[in-house]
Amino acid sequence: MFEKSVFENLKSTRDRAYQAVRFAREEKDRSGKELSKIREKLNDAWAKVDSAKNKKNQEWNLISSVQTQIDREWEVYKDLKNSTSRDIDYAKSQQEHYHEESQRLFKQASDAYNYGDKSMAPYYSAQAKEARENRNYWSGEVRRLIDYTRSIQKPTNSVNRTAFNVARDELYRAKEEYSKIKQEFDEAKEIHENILNNFNRCKDELDQAKKAVDDYRIAGQKESERIKTENDNRWAELERIAQETELKYSGSREMQYIDNDAKVMVKSSYDRRHHCVVTDILITDRRSDNGLRLHLLIDENGKEIHRHVRDNKRRL
Repeated sequence: MFEKSVFENLKSTRDRAYQAVRFAREEKDRSGKELSKIREKLNDAWAKVDSAKNKKNQEWNLISSVQTQIDREWEVYKDLKNSTSRDIDYAKSQQEHYHEESQRLFKQASDAYNYGDKSMAPYYSAQAKEARENRNYWSGEVRRLIDYTRSIQKPTNSVNRTAFNVARDELYRAKEEYSKIKQEFDEAKEIHENILNNFNRCKDELDQAKKAVDDYRIAGQKESERIKTENDNRWAELERIAQETELKYSGSREMQYIDNDAKVMVKSSYDRRHHCVVTDILITDRRSDNGLRLHLLIDENGKEIHRHVRDNKRRL
């Protein structure tokens, strides 16, 4: 059965759901705008991180290039040192060899002069002098090679990392700033998702409330149509009965009694208003102008269904 109070309660619930959806939509839009602003900040922070990373990589590539050049210079330096060291060792061995050879030949020249064939002494002496000259040559070569070795400049061992360190520190700062904004973004995103979930929940509740109102309205319309159909059928049936009864009571069935005190009229007929066969009784007091007039309506079972009393201003 359709009840207006139930329908009004359903509409009130629907209206509250509309208000909740409007409020939730405003909250969703506000948090969405806030999230967009933070996302822009996050993108800017990441761009700074990317730029700082590229700068650091450029500086690192420059350092690597310089370090590679230094390594090559050290390889050349080591090769030169090793080669010169071998030359020095060879010159020292030659110096030692000719030193020993000159001493041996001078001894032979001395022995030949003192104890042997004196004619051989000049020969050994000349050979000894030649060996001494060779020794002196190789001694000079050793000194020259040592001086040359000392004159070779060592390559630098250090690379200027100042620009790299600056770029690295800038990258660290950019990453730290990005991390802070990322945390802020994650928190705002979580809040927005919660608000979005609440908005969707409010929409679902609104859909349910609207459906409840529509369903109840449709059910009420169907109930009204059913009742109307039943009433139409009932009234059609009553009309049929009325027509049949009117035909049955179409003849005059009226009695009356009149004396000096009263007039009584009794009439049987079908009353469409009450949909039943009635006895219509009209009693008029004829004793004075101030008398009463009584009108009674009694159904076929003797039950009084109408009574009306009024002054009788005029004699009948």
